[in-house]
Amino acid sequence: MTYFNQHPNSFRILFGILLAYVSAIVGISFYRFVSMPTDENLFANPPSNLYLTKAIPGSDRAKQAEQLQDPIQAEFPRVGDLLVEVNGKRVSMLHDLEFELNRIEQAAFPIKVLRLTTQKYLTYQTSKEAVQAEAVRDLGPTAMVTSVTEGGASDRAGMKVGDLIIRINGKRFENALDADRILKQGQIGKALAYEVVRENNVLTLHVTIAAFGVPISFLVLTLCGLSYLGLGTFLGLKRPRLIAARLIALSFLASGAFMTMIISNRGSQVGTISQKSGRSLSVGNGFGCPRTAFFLYGSRSRYSFAMPGLSAERS
Repeated sequence: MTYFNQHPNSFRILFGILLAYVSAIVGISFYRFVSMPTDENLFANPPSNLYLTKAIPGSDRAKQAEQLQDPIQAEFPRVGDLLVEVNGKRVSMLHDLEFELNRIEQAAFPIKVLRLTTQKYLTYQTSKEAVQAEAVRDLGPTAMVTSVTEGGASDRAGMKVGDLIIRINGKRFENALDADRILKQGQIGKALAYEVVRENNVLTLHVTIAAFGVPISFLVLTLCGLSYLGLGTFLGLKRPRLIAARLIALSFLASGAFMTMIISNRGSQVGTISQKSGRSLSVGNGFGCPRTAFFLYGSRSRYSFAMPGLSAERS
C-alpha cells in the first residue's frame, strides 16, 4: 500500500482499469435487466401443495363467526384453499396429512388454510370425518401468483391473484425459481401458455411476454449505485497518495457496483423470491445515498484530507 504513496499515477492507472471493467459489467447488467422478458406478475412458492377440492365443514361455525366478526373468515374452508396446518402441525403433501390425521385422537381439532384469493391465513375447527382424502388434492410443485400488474400482460390474459401455475408452455417445474427460468426462455412479443388451477379448474392462459422496462425501485437503486461509483472515482483519482482515500474509493466502487448489479437477476426481487425483499432493498439503499452525502459533508470539519508534507509541497 505504501508503494502508491510514492507512485500515485500507478494507482490512478490501476483504478482506471478497474473502473472501466466495473462500468462495463454495470452497463451489461443494466441492459440485460431492462430487456429481459416479463409476464408482469409476481409469483412465489406456495406454503403447501394440498389443494381443497371440496368444502370442509367446521364443527363450531357460529362460535368462530362470533369471535372473528368477519363474514369472509367465518365461512367454512372452501374449494381453492390451501391446507397448511393440521392440529398445529405443518403439512404440505398427502403423506404429511395422513401421518398427522393418524396421530390425532380428539374429536375436533384446528386446521389452518391459506385463502388464495385474499392471501390470508384462516383457522377453523373441524373433525377427522370432515377431512377426507377425496377433499384434498396434492398439486405437486406450483407457483402461486401473489400480484398481477393492472393492464399488464398477465392481466390481459386473465390471470388473477391466487392462481396456481402448474405448467408453462407444457413444462413442469420444481419451484418458483425454476418457473422463472422457463419464463426467461420466452421471447418478447411471443405468447407463453400458462396452465393455472383456479377453483379446482385447470385453465390455459396465453400471456404475451413483454420487456421488463425500468421500474422506479430499480431506477432509484441504479442512481444510488452510480452516485457511489462517482464518489469512489473522485476520491481514487483526486487523492491517490492517501491510504484512507484509496480504501474509501475502493469501498465506494464495490458498493456502487453491488447496488447497480444486485437486482439484475430477476429472481432477487421481481418475480420469485419476494416482493418485500425488493422493496426493502430499494428503500434501504435509497436512504443510503443521503446518509453518505451527509457523512461526507460532516467529515469535512472532522477529518483532514491533506498531509503536512503535501501542504508544504504546495506552498
